[in-house]
Amino acid sequence: MNNEQFTNLVTRHSDDLYNYACYMLRNSEDAADVIQETFLRCWQQREQLQPGLEKNWLWRVICHQCLDLLRRRQRMHKRFQRLEPDRLAQLPGIEQEQESAYDLQHKQQQLQTALADLPARSRSIMLLRYFDDLDYEQIAGIMQLRPGAVRTIAHRARRKLQLKLSPETA
Repeated sequence: MNNEQFTNLVTRHSDDLYNYACYMLRNSEDAADVIQETFLRCWQQREQLQPGLEKNWLWRVICHQCLDLLRRRQRMHKRFQRLEPDRLAQLPGIEQEQESAYDLQHKQQQLQTALADLPARSRSIMLLRYFDDLDYEQIAGIMQLRPGAVRTIAHRARRKLQLKLSPETA
């Protein structure tokens, strides 16, 4: 892969990868760092990349970068959790149920919160499927899972989201 091909690859995929990283990490600075690391790895391994498989490889790297960062955050969070046992009481709950112009924004916030509460792998699959419109086979290639496992994880994640977002449980 030469410089021009690499530049084209970055141009074609950077926005989608950045959006995915932002959804996964919920922090634009961390997303930018992950994107930079992903493209740096791509540049370093450009000679080994198989033509036509660059997109899958990029998605796989960004996915693993995000999951690694989330794991590091979780380890750090567990350390602080010991210091703050009442932290759950401080989190804002979903209290209102109104049908208004505010409702759409509120539902989007609920969805973001519900997605954030999913395990990282489930959240990643849901984002790839519904926000990036990838099919299960593509997601399986990116996540290095079997397509059936991806479908199962997606099904369970949808059920969890439905439970969290249903009016009866809000």
